[in-house]
Amino acid sequence: MYVELVEDYENIFLNFNQTLRVQKAMIKTINNDGMYAPVIICDICGKAIDNASLAAVIDCERPNVGEMTEVRHVHKGKCHDLADARWSELPWAEMDVHLLNLINNVGSSLEKLQEVREARNKVGIENWGKI
Repeated sequence: MYVELVEDYENIFLNFNQTLRVQKAMIKTINNDGMYAPVIICDICGKAIDNASLAAVIDCERPNVGEMTEVRHVHKGKCHDLADARWSELPWAEMDVHLLNLINNVGSSLEKLQEVREARNKVGIENWGKI
């Protein structure tokens, strides 16, 4: 069991170092049988985050008031542990909280998103954009 865990961490760490060298967009789209679905990619392992409750967002630095910073999206558990080893002094947030703030900051709301969902359901495209 220990050997498997170490190998798992080593594989994740190798991908982690590659991700840091080649900064790529962490919001991507995936072709799901002709329908394109947006996904958030973990900055550590490179896999899609499919459960916001099991993910976190880490600021890359502490910006001054009015300045922006990059963020890292990570799975909780091994990926978060590796990220924390690198950025332990930086603040992090639950992915759910981050997404709620993002919705607010783009001028939308949960109510508006519910209206969009209901309108899409009425015309039969409720699953478009889902993986």
